[in-house]
Amino acid sequence: MISGVHQFSLLERVVYGRPVANVLPEEVERSGARRVFVISTQSLASSAPLLEIKGSLGPRFAGAFTAVRAHAPRGWVLAGA
Repeated sequence: MISGVHQFSLLERVVYGRPVANVLPEEVERSGARRVFVISTQSLASSAPLLEIKGSLGPRFAGAFTAVRAHAPRGWVLAGA
């Protein structure tokens, strides 16, 4: 017999097929968030997509932590907090 526990994440939605810079402001508005803090890997630190995200959020952009290793281990996410 196999036994175990699987806990689903709090992920509510996945939007695909549209540029993130177009979708993110809509999703932020939908969620009622006032500020957004972006967590990403170092590879996106000075990339065009991150700059587009920052621009699309305008004053709602609270900052970014771009030192997370691949697959966002919990410890790296907490380091950004």
